[in-house]
Amino acid sequence: MLPAAPLDETPRPKAVAAPRGTPGPVLSTAAEQPKKLSGQEESTYEFPTPPAPTETIPVAPKGDLPPPPPLFSIGTTPPPLPPAPSPVPAPALPTLAPPVDVEAKPAVLSTPALIVNTPVVATPSQSSPAPTIKIEKNDSGGNDLTSKLRSLYDHASQSYAAMDTYTLRMRRREVVAGKARPEELILAKFRRQPFSIYLKWVGEEGKSREVCYVQGQHEGVLHTLMAPGDLFLFAGKHFKCAPDSPLVKSNCRYPITDAGFGPVIARFGRLVAALDKGEIREGSAKLLGKVKRPEFDEPVEGVVQTLPANFESLFPGGGQRFWYFDANHGLPVLIVTLDHQGKEVEYYCHDRIQAPANLDDDDFNPYRLWKAAAK
Repeated sequence: MLPAAPLDETPRPKAVAAPRGTPGPVLSTAAEQPKKLSGQEESTYEFPTPPAPTETIPVAPKGDLPPPPPLFSIGTTPPPLPPAPSPVPAPALPTLAPPVDVEAKPAVLSTPALIVNTPVVATPSQSSPAPTIKIEKNDSGGNDLTSKLRSLYDHASQSYAAMDTYTLRMRRREVVAGKARPEELILAKFRRQPFSIYLKWVGEEGKSREVCYVQGQHEGVLHTLMAPGDLFLFAGKHFKCAPDSPLVKSNCRYPITDAGFGPVIARFGRLVAALDKGEIREGSAKLLGKVKRPEFDEPVEGVVQTLPANFESLFPGGGQRFWYFDANHGLPVLIVTLDHQGKEVEYYCHDRIQAPANLDDDDFNPYRLWKAAAK
């Protein structure tokens, strides 16, 4: 539910205010997309090839997102952020215990790593001793696998800690209730505190559908502007439902609170924590190194996780989950999961990432976004 051009949305009236943030550049992992996607002009979302990273981030005015500024440069170390209360029910990033009797090797990063004081929650202890597995070792006898997995997790966590607001484009394919759903192309906005999400469908599937959700605000429900092809009686209307409504679950494998980079990084962290302790509850893992995927211009760091049988309710027969991380900034930009028969069950690709983004309350307020539909 674990990965800019201006969003395709009608400008709305709003109070004029000074810019509240500076948009960051776009990650270099965005693959060049065709001029048209399923009959829809895609020029609105195409980005020019970004120049080399710089230490300064240009200021963009508040409003519709501009074409992406230079490369998303998050290499500059910001001052430590004070801990903040987190009302979001998303899973906390687990504490990774150091490998036993092994000196962990630091990650080799292409840009300086961000050092941000982010609170973490310890993994609950098990009621009985956990089974152990043999962990891959390098030629010198060190725990090479867990050391490199830890580096990937740390890099992703540090990058995400600096992203209070961000935008991205997501391509999603899922098997829901045993049925493969069509690929969806979605533009997304995220805010960490309070947890806020805005989605707009821009591909042929669900075209013009919009979704807003803010934790603890706007009646605490999921707000949807229905697409012309959605539920005949509600097409084009403002529809409300609980985040865990059966209507929502019938169209998506995960709750909306699992969307965004935070829950995805936390899920990978649980795998690393288990392997650090020699446990098999999260399965096993293997490093793939740098992999050239057709979705991206540059190679990405790959990891394959072998899921044990009865892993989560969604994978009773187990399977394989492929994780791909941006080599420069460490974010999980692609996740592909296969079932025990090798059939694709999940596909989530994140590109055209911009952070920080110039977002505020109005970007997640359905009553301001959809005034015409509310009448």
